[in-house]
Amino acid sequence: MSVKHDSDGWSLQFSDEAVWQTSFDYGVSIITEHIVLRVEKSFEVTISDRAVPIEPGSPSNASEVVALHQLALVSATIRPSGALRVNFSGGATLSVASSDDPWEAFTLDVDGGWKFVSMPGGGLTWWLPEGVDGDVVEFRFNN
Repeated sequence: MSVKHDSDGWSLQFSDEAVWQTSFDYGVSIITEHIVLRVEKSFEVTISDRAVPIEPGSPSNASEVVALHQLALVSATIRPSGALRVNFSGGATLSVASSDDPWEAFTLDVDGGWKFVSMPGGGLTWWLPEGVDGDVVEFRFNN
């Protein structure tokens, strides 16, 4: 994984991070070997140039979330506003707009001590591994 932080936010590049599990309840979880993404507000999934709104807790479009299973996470962009865009193999994307809701829109946990949280009401907070200053980092997972 490589990580870059600047005034536009955070850019994360992944390799070999296939989606192992998707979970759909009052939130949506997407899980790989090293990453857990939990989204708890409405978002959009685009597959084959078809954008579909997803409402956690409503099963109407759960199949679009399941379609991400076995795709690889390629990259993620996290904005200071709390917006998130995740790119998957094959061109699929998941987009979460910044939120004015009174709860976190998403949490992105990455093994090794990386955590990004879209704050209630908008904005972003994060935790980094000890010793990382947050500029440009190459990071390898310990398997």
